[in-house]
Amino acid sequence: MKKKVSNIEEISFRTQRPLVTEEVSNFFLDQITDGIYAVDNSGIIRYANPALARFLGYESVESILGRLFFDFIHKDAFSQIQNLFENAMSTGKETNIINPKITLPNGDSAWISVMPRGRHEYNGQVLNFGIIKDLTLLKRTTLALNKTEHFYHSIVDLSPDVIAVIDTEGQILEINQKAIELFGTKKNGEKESATIFEVIIPEFHEKTRKDIQKIMQSGVLEDAEYQISGTNGAIFWGSVSARLIPSSEDETVKYILILIRNIAKRKAKEEQLSNLAALDDLTGLLNRRGFNLAAEQEIKHAFRKQEGMVLLFFDIDDFKAINDKFGHAEGDRAIKEATRALRSIFRESDIVARWGGDEFVVLALDIPEGRVSSLMLRLDRLLQTKYSSQNTQKYKISFSLGTAYYNPKAPVSLGELETKADAMMYKNKQLKKL
Repeated sequence: MKKKVSNIEEISFRTQRPLVTEEVSNFFLDQITDGIYAVDNSGIIRYANPALARFLGYESVESILGRLFFDFIHKDAFSQIQNLFENAMSTGKETNIINPKITLPNGDSAWISVMPRGRHEYNGQVLNFGIIKDLTLLKRTTLALNKTEHFYHSIVDLSPDVIAVIDTEGQILEINQKAIELFGTKKNGEKESATIFEVIIPEFHEKTRKDIQKIMQSGVLEDAEYQISGTNGAIFWGSVSARLIPSSEDETVKYILILIRNIAKRKAKEEQLSNLAALDDLTGLLNRRGFNLAAEQEIKHAFRKQEGMVLLFFDIDDFKAINDKFGHAEGDRAIKEATRALRSIFRESDIVARWGGDEFVVLALDIPEGRVSSLMLRLDRLLQTKYSSQNTQKYKISFSLGTAYYNPKAPVSLGELETKADAMMYKNKQLKKL
């Protein structure tokens, strides 16, 4: 029975020639995009394909044959490549891959990946073979990215605002230098379990949770204001803006980029302006707006503690006559004397304000209704003996008074108290004219 042969064996038998000739091998090696090398035990290049010549900066293979492979390696990587080749030559096996820097003929730098692939005998000579890949574009791209990343990190660290990345649970993942200065939190999660809730005061924690949910839904938060605690325990106002960003590894994972701007100076200015808006320029007392703000709080406090208060409305008698006869400058002086008298009679805890023109209002705290008459006697005596005596030949200062008592067991609004006290004052003023 005739033996069946394979197609390859049949071709070889009929042609009496090797299936793959040296010319065919060289053709395929020349087309390979990776570099192929063969060096002897001295490190001299005995074989190279065109790709390797190009990687090393030469136009022809002949330019690198017979030269030491080490001549092309940058001095910083020389010992590394020497150890690699010595190991490959001694074992004859594949070894670790290294990525040394090389110097091109024009002085530029490039990077290659060297992969020893074993030792073989060729024409009676033992040669060490391997593959080389060109890493220059990848390396330069990586260096450029690192440079860009360093550049942006520098910008972030130089920012006068706090910049941080948190996860959706509030865990702090990345922060800049300003955050370290303000919060004492370390970078890159060095401080275990650091969360945004550790720097935002507890009163704002619920707001923080709600705002995180808003960011998850809309992807953005603009100029939300929080009170924040710094490393020294000082509390300051911060304006927080945030954006939802995807993870670079998994777009389904979301993080929150936040920027916190210290607005303590702005808040202090606003408070200063607010205080100025609530003060009377002439007397320094609270004006009507300031009185209402303060009195509303005291009414709530009195209701909780079940304490009574008295609201008193004062009107300077015959003030128009003082202005008409002595001029507005003297009228202002009379207003100031009335202010000093009221401040002398009432306690610092009582709220004294200029209601407008020649009218004043006082909220006397924690005072029985029956004590009002004794206070008024003291006020009249003070006006007659101290202030009016300075103007004996001009005018005397006196008040018409109206009162309203706040009973926490039958509470009424501030507006109702003011209306009642004002009506009583007007009535008493009319009685004086009879």
